[in-house]
Amino acid sequence: MPPILGPESIRRAVTILQWQLTSARRPVTAQSVSQAWPPPSPPQPRPPISRNVALRLGKAGCGLLLILVGLLFAVGLIGVVLKGIDAGATHSRNGGGDTPGASEPTFGEVVRVAATESHPALRVRADGVTRVAMTDLGVALHRGEHLVGVRYTIRNDGDRMWGAAVPYLSFSALLSNGQHAGVGSYAALPASELMPAAFNLRPGKAQRGLVVFAVPDGAKLVRVSVQTGLGSGESVEWLIP
Repeated sequence: MPPILGPESIRRAVTILQWQLTSARRPVTAQSVSQAWPPPSPPQPRPPISRNVALRLGKAGCGLLLILVGLLFAVGLIGVVLKGIDAGATHSRNGGGDTPGASEPTFGEVVRVAATESHPALRVRADGVTRVAMTDLGVALHRGEHLVGVRYTIRNDGDRMWGAAVPYLSFSALLSNGQHAGVGSYAALPASELMPAAFNLRPGKAQRGLVVFAVPDGAKLVRVSVQTGLGSGESVEWLIP
C-alpha cells in the first residue's frame, strides 16, 4: 500500500501513543495462583486408547499444528508492520533516506550532531522542564495557557568557531494533545537564563539557556526538538517520559 501519513505525522502519532498507552497487566503472585486453583488430584489410571481414537487424536494434532503455524505467520506480519511504523517514526534527521535510524533519545541524553559545511560537530542536550512566570507587560497569553521553560545545552565539539544566528536554531515542542506548543514570550526571567537568539561558540565551549513554550493547561510536553540549519538542517528530538 502507498504511504498515507508523512514522516512528521507518523512521528507525532507514535510519540503520543508511546506517552499515553501504559500496560494494564498486573503481576501474578504465588498466593493468588494458589487461591485461584485447587490442589491437583492424584492421577487416575486411563483406559487403553483404541486405534480409531488414536487416529482422531493425530488428525486433531495436525490441525492444531496448522493453526499454530498460521498464528506465527500473523505475528511475524504484525512485527513487520510495527517495524515499518517505527522506521517512519525514526526517519533520518535530515528528513529523508531509506535506512531507519535508532530510537529517539530520551530527555536528558546527549546527542552528537555531525559536522557540516555550515557548522562543526556539536553535542546537544535537553534536560530540564520548569514552570515559568510571566511578566506583567500588558500582553496576556491566551486564556488557559501557562509558560514552560526547557533547558538546552549546545557544545562545540569541533575544532573551528561556530556562529549561531536566527533562524539557524529552531526550537519546537509537541504536546500530549497532539498539538505543537507555541514559543512563549514575556517570561519573567533574566536574559542570562534564556537561550540567546544569536551567539558564537569557540571549540570546546558550550551555550546553555532556557527556551520558553506556551502550553495549554492540562497538557504536557511529550517531545522537544532543536533544528540546526536554515530550514533543512539536522533535527534532534528527545522523548519526555
